[in-house]
Amino acid sequence: MVRIFHPEGKIESREGNITLAEAQKAVHGYVEMLKTPSGTLLMDEDARCKGGVAINVTASEVMGFELLGPVVLLDGKSKLKG
Repeated sequence: MVRIFHPEGKIESREGNITLAEAQKAVHGYVEMLKTPSGTLLMDEDARCKGGVAINVTASEVMGFELLGPVVLLDGKSKLKG
């Protein structure tokens, strides 16, 4: 499943995969990938450098560490496709 966590609390979910272009659009920048026990996390690699990017409270609570901006979580069989 592909889940997109928006900083304002909205969560979008869908089955299937996500393309790199879709992921970049979702996170508003270049994608950084982090493997976690919950799945693969995709986030904007420059979020901290940009300044003014909102803390994503929902995603931070789910993952157990602070995340900024929109983030994508790929769990189950979902993958990032070129």
